Amino acid sequence: MYIRKDDAPQSPVSSLLPVQLRPGPSRDGQCEKAIAPLKQYLTPYPNILGAHLTLAAVYSELGREAEARAEAAEVLRLNPNASVETYRQNIPYKDPAVLERTLAALRKAGLK
Repeated sequence: MYIRKDDAPQSPVSSLLPVQLRPGPSRDGQCEKAIAPLKQYLTPYPNILGAHLTLAAVYSELGREAEARAEAAEVLRLNPNASVETYRQNIPYKDPAVLERTLAALRKAGLK
């Protein structure tokens, strides 16, 4: 079952990922801070693809490979056609470095 956009509360996903994966020394602390609100958001809305994508990238950045792969598997369960290239085409990023870092994290998590 998918949640219609109108049925879900405002998602933290769109604002978290670009902030979390910016290059720089503080990103790890920021990544850690992203996990709790994303997991809390997924509790009532477990089928929100963007939240699972974000968690996959964040866990990957933190070196938490098992959790990153579990989130990537959830992404593929929700959308078997999900890919890094689809993500690249559909998610706007102003900073190409942030986009590339995010894509690399998603690849590391197991998305093709």
